[in-house]
Amino acid sequence: MNINPPLISSPCIGQCLLGPDKICIGCFRTINEITSWNQVDDETRKVILYTIENRKINSKSGYKVSLDNNSVTN
Repeated sequence: MNINPPLISSPCIGQCLLGPDKICIGCFRTINEITSWNQVDDETRKVILYTIENRKINSKSGYKVSLDNNSVTN
């Protein structure tokens, strides 16, 4: 049994807010990827990291965030 802690840390950058596409504007993860992060192994984490890198590349990157009223617009 492997009891070593996972080596890949969370990509969370503390800007947690889901955009209109239900993707976090800070780390580009879905809510399922965010909530399952602590339960998955490093191989799954690598897949998630690869997926979020592609989301960053393919995003329209035009989100406007207002922290005053927790809103996100395109």
